Amino acid sequence: MTDASRLEQALVEVGTQLASSGYRFWAPTPETHAKVVARLTDEQARLPTATTRQDLWGWSLPLGHSSSLLSGLSSVAQEALLAPSSSSQQRRPLARFSSLYPSASSHSLQQVLYAHSPWPTTDTDAVFFGPDTYRFLRFLDAALGREKGRSFRLAVDVGCGAGAGAIHLAAAGLSGGGAAPDEKACERVVGLDINERAFTFARANAALHRSLSASSGGAEVEWRKSDLFSALSHDELDQLDLVISNPPYIAFDAGKGSTYADGGEQSGLALPVLIARQALERLSRGGLCMLYTGVPIGLDGSDPLRAALEAEQDRAELVYYDVMDVDVFGDELRDAEGAYGRSGVGQIAVIGAVVRKR
Repeated sequence: MTDASRLEQALVEVGTQLASSGYRFWAPTPETHAKVVARLTDEQARLPTATTRQDLWGWSLPLGHSSSLLSGLSSVAQEALLAPSSSSQQRRPLARFSSLYPSASSHSLQQVLYAHSPWPTTDTDAVFFGPDTYRFLRFLDAALGREKGRSFRLAVDVGCGAGAGAIHLAAAGLSGGGAAPDEKACERVVGLDINERAFTFARANAALHRSLSASSGGAEVEWRKSDLFSALSHDELDQLDLVISNPPYIAFDAGKGSTYADGGEQSGLALPVLIARQALERLSRGGLCMLYTGVPIGLDGSDPLRAALEAEQDRAELVYYDVMDVDVFGDELRDAEGAYGRSGVGQIAVIGAVVRKR
C-alpha cells in the first residue's frame, strides 16, 4: 500500500468516526485560525495539547503522549495522520475535518465532513478548505437552480482541490418541477488539479460523502492531474457542457504564494481570467462556465473581472453576476509596497459569475 493510499484510508476512517460522534467544526480563514491559536498560546509560546476532537482535528492543536481522543482508531490511521511535533511528547495532526451540510434542496440535513490540510497551510501543496468553499457551493446551488431541467454531458471542476465542487456537482439533482427526485444534473464529472496531493483528500472526501450523505446515486467523480484543461481528450472536449472553478485569487510577490492561494499577476486575477477564457475556448455551444473568485476592486470602484468577461461578448454572454461579499481578506491590503498597494486596490470582493458560450 502506498503512502497516499494509507492516508486516504486513514482520512475515511477518522472522518467516519468523527461524523458518528457528532463532531462539528466550521473552517475559518487562516487569519482567524492564527488569531485563535495565538490566543491559546502561553507566554513561553507553547500551545496547549488537544483535549477535544475539535482541538485536534479542527484547530490543529498537538496531541499529548497519551490521549483518549484516539480511542477506536486503527494503528494505520494513527500512523498516517499523526506526526512527531517539536516536542518529543507530542504529535501533530496531518489533516483537518470540516463540517458541511448538504444544500437546502436536500431531503436530509445530515451533515457531511470534508478532509483537508492542517493549519497552518504553509506547504506549497496544501489542500485548502474554508469560507470560500462554503460560498462556492452556495453559488453553485443558485447557478444550477437557474438552469431548470438542464442536464450536462460532461462537467469539470478546474482546480478541484479537496473535491467539494466536483462532489457537489456529482450529487446535484435536476431542478424544475418535471425532474425526478433521483435524476442527476451531470452524466459525468471530472475533477482536475495540478496538485497531486489534492487527489488523496478528494478521493477520501468522495468516499465520505457517499457514506455520510442521505442522497443516493450521482455520477462517480473522476480525478485527474491536469494543468487546467490539459488532461481532457478531444472526444471529451466535444461533450464539455459545464466548467466550474473556485481558483486561487490572492496576489503574492513572486515565489511567496502557495499553489492553493496564488492567483498570479493582475492583483491575483490572472489565473481566474485565464480559466474563464480557456473554458470559453473549449465549451460546447451553449455550455456554461460557473466561476467563483475574488476580485481586486480598484479605489475608483472599477471591477476588472466584469470588464474581462464583458470583453468576451462576441463569443459569450454574461448571464449571472453575483457580488457575494464586498470585502474579504482585508489584511492582504495592509502593505503599501505589496502586490495590492502598488496597483491601487481598495478591497477584494468575491463574485459568482456564469458565462454562456454563444
